[in-house]
Amino acid sequence: MTAEEELANLRKQNEEDAKKLQGRARITASVFGTLAIIALISLVYAFFQQEAADRARIEAEKTMMMAVEQTSSLKKQIQLEQVRLLVCEKTVAELQASKAKQGK
Repeated sequence: MTAEEELANLRKQNEEDAKKLQGRARITASVFGTLAIIALISLVYAFFQQEAADRARIEAEKTMMMAVEQTSSLKKQIQLEQVRLLVCEKTVAELQASKAKQGK
């Protein structure tokens, strides 16, 4: 084998090696590109989910505030009803006492 043939074989081998490296580089770039696209889609999805969670949290806080207000209102109503009950019980006691006096 002459030097020219060896040189041609080396060039051919180098070209084949370069093609293999290019193929590997393309595959690696495709994999990283796909991963980057998936990451971006996940980021957008997470952003929308965060927005939805924030809206739900605000709605829950509003509902909680309404429940606290209703509880406060109901407590006041209970207190009023307790006062009315005491007044009624006192009136009943007075009526029973006056009937007892009249019956004697």
